[in-house]
Amino acid sequence: MEAKQFIIEGQIEAANSLVYKRMNDQIKEGVFNEKSIELLPAYFMLAEANICMGGNRLKKAEEFLIAAYWNLLKFTSDENEKGANSEYEDALVSDSELKRY
Repeated sequence: MEAKQFIIEGQIEAANSLVYKRMNDQIKEGVFNEKSIELLPAYFMLAEANICMGGNRLKKAEEFLIAAYWNLLKFTSDENEKGANSEYEDALVSDSELKRY
């Protein structure tokens, strides 16, 4: 929410830095890994911030969107749902959030 407020106020770099730092902290602390479905909102926020910065940052925004899409595809794949990966059961994301993503 804080990053969204920064974007609304035009403080794009601050939003980008905040989300990137918090996301990296969670990965380093082992809360999530970079492929965790719970990080989709962070990937979307980073993409939005980079789109707002424009220019050469558009490629970086595209990379964040690709990472988000890939994580979502892997998480919702048939193989994952069949129990091949226990992350599906342990995820902190509801079905309604998955549909929204």
